[in-house]
Amino acid sequence: MQHRHAFEAVDRTLRDIHNSPLQAFGGLTVLFAGDFRQCLPIVPRGSRGQIVASCLKKSYLWTSVTGLQLQENYRLLGSHMSAEEQRDATEYAAFILAIGEKRFQEYAIDKFQLPKGLQLPNNKLKELILSVYEKLKEVLPTSEYLAERAILAPRNIDVANINDMVLDLLPGESTTYFSADTVTEGAAELYSSEYLNSLTLSGVLLQSSSLRVILAAGNR
Repeated sequence: MQHRHAFEAVDRTLRDIHNSPLQAFGGLTVLFAGDFRQCLPIVPRGSRGQIVASCLKKSYLWTSVTGLQLQENYRLLGSHMSAEEQRDATEYAAFILAIGEKRFQEYAIDKFQLPKGLQLPNNKLKELILSVYEKLKEVLPTSEYLAERAILAPRNIDVANINDMVLDLLPGESTTYFSADTVTEGAAELYSSEYLNSLTLSGVLLQSSSLRVILAAGNR
């Protein structure tokens, strides 16, 4: 989601271009599309109040906005889905919406009960991996198999841990590749290579990556 300052900058520009200082966006009709339940604007090191204050709803423009609600989710109910898949997708979407609107009695204490279909017998990371990448030990994965599966994690260190666990399920030996870790002159006194290699920053590659080559039925 964009910071409200971006919309306000466009508003001021259009008012100036159209010589209409009293009308929002210079009198032009502007369409906003988005979902306030999704990721809020990014405010580096910002507090909760600063993040909320950066939303479009906190802008002076919001009083000029008319809200319209979409009634059918065409992405959710694709024509390629069977009736059973559409029913399951609709029920899951209603469940997610109920969480966002805090319509769970348990949510008042920040806890709610997941449906049985979303629970694993054992609440372990290994069980999650085996559930998503089922039969990975028995059948060599194809590109289509891997493209249809993913496990999301909030931190780079968690992603690296999951990647290593999935890699251990594949046959063959791993090859580890390292990034360049040379410290420029003068900076070595401030930061050691060991410290820099331990960082897992957003948008920065990890210091090492392990890969494994799999040969199956002529494909590589």
